[in-house]
Amino acid sequence: MDGSNNLQSLTVELAADGGHTAAEGEGGNVALFIERNTLYKCATPVAANGTEVKGNVPNTTSCRAPVTTQVHAIIDTVMEHLAVTQGMDPMQFRMNNLGTDHSALNGIVETLKTSAGYDDRLASVAAFNAANKWKKRGLGFTPLNYEHMLGD
Repeated sequence: MDGSNNLQSLTVELAADGGHTAAEGEGGNVALFIERNTLYKCATPVAANGTEVKGNVPNTTSCRAPVTTQVHAIIDTVMEHLAVTQGMDPMQFRMNNLGTDHSALNGIVETLKTSAGYDDRLASVAAFNAANKWKKRGLGFTPLNYEHMLGD
């Protein structure tokens, strides 16, 4: 990241548990979707490398969704971690690094934050956490992009 907390580069190395056969090649699919479908801009293109590892479980999953489900979870975890380590509000960090081709999300996010009372809830969570040593609360907000490829 640069001095303004803007992403300069993002490289994701992942290993996907392919089950007892490791035949589906999901690690490579997830890596490809990370490179092509991230919402966030970087000075250099987002890079991802996925490998498939053989595990000791069946190669089935409880969620047979397109790999975009895993991609959103991976990228959201990375963005949350970067924001927290920089001492920034995770939502503001995400919006600061949103790609220009997804700029329409800014208005949608602001509308949702207002209608959901996000700022008031965030203040309530902070007050609760300050008053409780062991019990903590959190609040999350994750923008998503789900690409549909229907016809021409």
